[in-house]
Order: sequence, then C-alpha cells, then structure tokens
Amino acid sequence: MRLVAYLRISSTTQLEGFGLDVQRKAVRQWAKAHGHRIIAEYVDAGISGATDAVDRPGLSDALE
Repeated sequence: MRLVAYLRISSTTQLEGFGLDVQRKAVRQWAKAHGHRIIAEYVDAGISGATDAVDRPGLSDALE
C-alpha cells in the first residue's frame, strides 16, 4: 500500500533534537515492516494539535 506520512510537533523548540526525526524514523520503520511505501511526507512544525485542520497546512495537504 502507498501511504502519506504526516508529522507534527507542537512547539518550535521541538524543531531541534528528537521531534520530527524520531517521528520520521518511526513512521518509515512501521511502513517498511508492514510492507507499505511512503510516497509523500507532510509536516506541520510548531503547530498545536488543538489547531483546526484547516489551519494546519501540512495536514490539509496530506488529506488532499
């Protein structure tokens, strides 16, 4: 199955360190282990999960 990956971190302080890199690695490992292929990746960095989907450009793009 072809998948789209969506990564998000809440605060810009998470941009440094583990945030997106850890998520990216975990998503790729899971997809590979289950025989899937990631064909696109969308990211919302520094955007709260409480923010409406229409105000999260990465999520909006992933859902399209």
